[in-house]
Amino acid sequence: MKQIPGFMMRHKAFIEPYIGANSTGEVFGTKTPVTCHFVEKVKMVRNAQGEEVTSSSSYITAPTHNPPENSRVLTPYGLTRRVVAVERNTWPDMPIPANTIVYLD
Repeated sequence: MKQIPGFMMRHKAFIEPYIGANSTGEVFGTKTPVTCHFVEKVKMVRNAQGEEVTSSSSYITAPTHNPPENSRVLTPYGLTRRVVAVERNTWPDMPIPANTIVYLD
């Protein structure tokens, strides 16, 4: 599977994957960096539950990236956002690079 070229991903975001909630609040995993192409654009998307939600920004990265909904993301511009939807794109046997688009609140 052909992947999105590294030279196209010039931003770095930091992801804290959402694990769940306990008696003290929400629980997140270890913060990890992700190289990506970050875009600030308002867009309507559907989340995993099929609800229509508004996304204020998104990032495109490698097809293996798959953060859970509600994960925290520190954007390249220093803002903290939450994952509202994840879109995985693959095109078998075509010269189009596979990628993941993560939509943020």
